Amino acid sequence: VTEFARYAQNLDEMAAYDEAVTKVYDTIARSRLPVIAAVQAAAIGGGGLLALACDIRIAADTAVFALPAARIGLMLSDREYLLAHDRLGNSAASYLLLSGQRVDAAEALRLGAFHRVVPAADFEQEVRATASAVAELAPLSLQASKSILRSLQEGAGIDKATFEAAYRAVYGSADFREGIAAFIEKRRPKFSGR
Repeated sequence: VTEFARYAQNLDEMAAYDEAVTKVYDTIARSRLPVIAAVQAAAIGGGGLLALACDIRIAADTAVFALPAARIGLMLSDREYLLAHDRLGNSAASYLLLSGQRVDAAEALRLGAFHRVVPAADFEQEVRATASAVAELAPLSLQASKSILRSLQEGAGIDKATFEAAYRAVYGSADFREGIAAFIEKRRPKFSGR
């Protein structure tokens, strides 16, 4: 926040800052694999937006969440408004942005900012368990889901060519055959990403 003082005199620098932050959100969105936000304490302002940019958001019950830009006279970038709206819905985004209120982990879960809230004592173990569970999934299936969900989030609908390419990649893969074989043989699949 202290960096923003210098931007008050130069809107071009503020726009460049917003563009740099948008590139972080784009990197997360375009990552082939799911990105997990692990929120142990405060996800306030930029930290809250960074958490919202992640695919899976797990918080300790001691965490807090807020989007208090108006408390210090800021506004979000266009991408951040879309991110808050898409992840939280209009009602929750309106409440958080227009009130500047800080909410506890349970309320943030109810508003959609977090997917799961776990006891602080179990936090690290739960995050690792979730990451391990995700890591066991078929990479091509995850990549297809992320790509299609991103397209829907951006309002583009499901591009038929993109969907068909993902469909062929997933169902033509060794991972698909391995997943079916493992299911029939009642064992865990060993996916290779091919």
